[in-house]
Amino acid sequence: MKTGIQTDNALVVATLRPKAWKKLTKANSDWPQWVAALSGTLGAQVPTDHGSAIILQEPNLQVFKKKPKPTTPA
Repeated sequence: MKTGIQTDNALVVATLRPKAWKKLTKANSDWPQWVAALSGTLGAQVPTDHGSAIILQEPNLQVFKKKPKPTTPA
């Protein structure tokens, strides 16, 4: 699955393996709040119709359940 993240300067495009994509969809269905960390090596910058895009090589994805912060009494 190909996904993109828009930054201030360019679009970062990563092609995720099916296992990584399954992690995202499972987190979305199982947890009310979650956060993902996507890492990898920045590759070539390529032009597109909407500006430049940077290819993320060997993307690695981690998904975490986001725990709500405890409320403090006023």
